[in-house]
Amino acid sequence: SSGVYSVLVDSNSDYNNISINSTDSTKEDVIIAGDKNGIGGNFTSTNGLVAINITGSGKMLYLIENSTFLSATTDGSTINIGASNVVFDFAGYSITGDNYTAASYNDYGVYIDGYNNTVIRNGFIYLFYKGINVNGGYHTNITNMTLEGNADGGIYLYTSDSSALSNNTVSDCVINNNDGYTAGSEYGVDILTSNVTIRRNNISNHEGYGIYTASSNVTVYGNNVSSNSVEGIYLSGGNYYNVSENNVSSNINRGIYISGSNSTIYKNNVSLN
Repeated sequence: SSGVYSVLVDSNSDYNNISINSTDSTKEDVIIAGDKNGIGGNFTSTNGLVAINITGSGKMLYLIENSTFLSATTDGSTINIGASNVVFDFAGYSITGDNYTAASYNDYGVYIDGYNNTVIRNGFIYLFYKGINVNGGYHTNITNMTLEGNADGGIYLYTSDSSALSNNTVSDCVINNNDGYTAGSEYGVDILTSNVTIRRNNISNHEGYGIYTASSNVTVYGNNVSSNSVEGIYLSGGNYYNVSENNVSSNINRGIYISGSNSTIYKNNVSLN
């Protein structure tokens, strides 16, 4: 946190609905430490600042309207999860970025760095650099989300220490057409950590891979993966992959590529790759 913000909701302030039309790009827009608050509006935080910073551990926040975020001039996070055990419920609403695709600018729809037991659910993320970026932590659950038009990919599960981020689930999401500035670099789901489950998602139309991992203990189950420009499902660099009951079609290279030991592949429908 910068210490300079437009609205502060402290840890004893619950059940508020906050709608903002921000015009001051020099401040973080909202810091929320209370529980069961609603947020929405038009946000303009730039210069590396955060539009919505959730700092209350064990708290829930939800959207109350479709919201827009402008951070085109420099790096910035739209929704920053700054505590563990947080639930962010989109409640059927969307967040939309500024569609800035230059490689030097990294704005994220949702950013999680080192916090645990996070739930992101029930909404839409459009036109950011990355849709959801998870760096460190464990037990992240991303469910019933639609991610489209994000410049460098839909969902990134990443850590510099492969043991630090584990037991994460991406399920029941639509991840489509997240393409940007460098052809082939944009993946639907990019997994650089172990112990991840990817299930019941629709993943299509990326310049890179539909699902990519270079880690171990990854389960890919019941997904529809189609029309991606490299492999539909690419699992390499680790072991213990379980790939089952996926529909994989019309990907430019292979439908499914696996390089590793102790893996199971069964009951997949693979066609026209």
